Amino acid sequence: MKIIRPGKRKQNHDPQLFGCQQCGCIFTATNKEYKYADYVENVHDGIYAKCKCPWCKSTVYLYENNKTEAKQ
Repeated sequence: MKIIRPGKRKQNHDPQLFGCQQCGCIFTATNKEYKYADYVENVHDGIYAKCKCPWCKSTVYLYENNKTEAKQ
């Protein structure tokens, strides 16, 4: 396979940086690994996305005001 023109990584995978409050694990996840918050979670609690911590399996929330693009 040969890439003629590489795509934009942010548009394809939108990586986000998560930090687990339970175990302290810090990890990145792509939009295939996390779920976007539903309307009520977003409006009421300000949650942007959520996923499972790869270390302790707790649910980790990414809040709208803490959303950052992960460095790759």
